[in-house]
Amino acid sequence: SWETSGSPRIVDYSFSGFHSAQNDIELISGCNLYFSNGGGPESVAIASRRNIIKLNQIPIGDEHLNNFGIWLPKLHKRTNTEKYLNLSEICKINLQKSYFSEDYVKLGIDLCQNEAGDILNAFLDYLKYKNSTFSEDDKKVIEKYHKVRKIIFEKWGILINKNNFIAPSFLMKYKYLLDL
Repeated sequence: SWETSGSPRIVDYSFSGFHSAQNDIELISGCNLYFSNGGGPESVAIASRRNIIKLNQIPIGDEHLNNFGIWLPKLHKRTNTEKYLNLSEICKINLQKSYFSEDYVKLGIDLCQNEAGDILNAFLDYLKYKNSTFSEDDKKVIEKYHKVRKIIFEKWGILINKNNFIAPSFLMKYKYLLDL
């Protein structure tokens, strides 16, 4: 009932008179693409089999739940050396399944938020995926990710969903993530 016939309009839902628990569920379950940074509403998108772009994902071993998704991990940086960790190193220090901030603090790991440009590029990667327009470089880095992920995730007991991957633009920018 909020739609107008003719031209589409933008509704600032959070400040509209339409905001309700029922509408929250209906919007998420009916969307084409859901951006998530975790939390309860994501479960509605997962249950509704929506496409998801997960932002600031921790732990890295939690990619298996949704039907299709591009995700961006939080970058893990050692506090004392400023060195960023690759996916394998994250697992070696047993943070692949940790949801608790004290685990990261105890090990001297700072978690770095995704940058606005990385989020925009993840959306552009999603469009490339939907339109089957990945470049050869995109395809190569996704293939490398799948190979590295298989080695790492099987070793550390992480479930794999073949339909999910880290955004290729993110992997090309942060190449060290795939070092073994």
